Amino acid sequence: MAGVDAPDLRVFVFALFFVFGGITSLNDVIIPKLKEIFVLTYAEAMLVQSAFFMAYFVFSIPAARVVLHVGYLRAAALGLTTMCAGCLLFMPASSIASFPVFLTALFVLAAGITVVQVVANPLIVLLGKPATAHSRLTFAQAFRGGAMVGRFAGSFVLRIFSPGKVLACVAATVLALSASSTGAASGWSLLAIGLCNSIMFPTIFSLASEGLGARAAEGSGIIATAIVGGAVVPLVLGRAADLTGSLKIALVVPALCYAVICVFGIFARRPHPALAAQAAWQQSP
Repeated sequence: MAGVDAPDLRVFVFALFFVFGGITSLNDVIIPKLKEIFVLTYAEAMLVQSAFFMAYFVFSIPAARVVLHVGYLRAAALGLTTMCAGCLLFMPASSIASFPVFLTALFVLAAGITVVQVVANPLIVLLGKPATAHSRLTFAQAFRGGAMVGRFAGSFVLRIFSPGKVLACVAATVLALSASSTGAASGWSLLAIGLCNSIMFPTIFSLASEGLGARAAEGSGIIATAIVGGAVVPLVLGRAADLTGSLKIALVVPALCYAVICVFGIFARRPHPALAAQAAWQQSP
């Protein structure tokens, strides 16, 4: 499907990425605060991530159907309205100092973000030349510290190297950083992990959605559903930390996840047979 040149709409989509990216990054800030206020275990504190990312599992596919029925922009407006409702729920949660109400507010907020992301992902791919979709999607995800650097670097790198190779190398780098960091270096490695993650997510999405064309919204909904891993993995990590008494040992859990991403990147280096056949047909005299 040919890209659409719509500069104003592209600015709007970039703004959507900035909004939901910035809010998502706040989870890392509130987890230690809530853990301290409510005297939570690691597993209980990670329910913050579980409540947030569970919304992707529940609402991604329904959000795709909403896009098909009302269109991209109306769906985006619905998502932003839901996000506002979630933010407003934090006021009663603070007033009554209830952890379950905090989780409910996060779930509603994430439901809105899910709708916005299901809208934004295929739009940024469609708004421009198909050949530069990987780099546009990477650039659109800039939102914090190392992640912002990663978006700019990834946008440049993906114009030179195949996305599958980049994804495999980035995932392997994250594994190496997780395994070798100690002391002060571990803090810098966390920033580097944010940089690597910033390249991985848009690359995975664009690789998985190649060739979907008019069904891009449906594909976006299905792919976004898999983000429920953000609800499951932190909970498993927290439980592992509680059982072993060591957060460092528990980091084996996300390391295994990055290993899977590395395998996917290696597999994705090979062009899809249908896309390869289409390219050969287009180049034939």
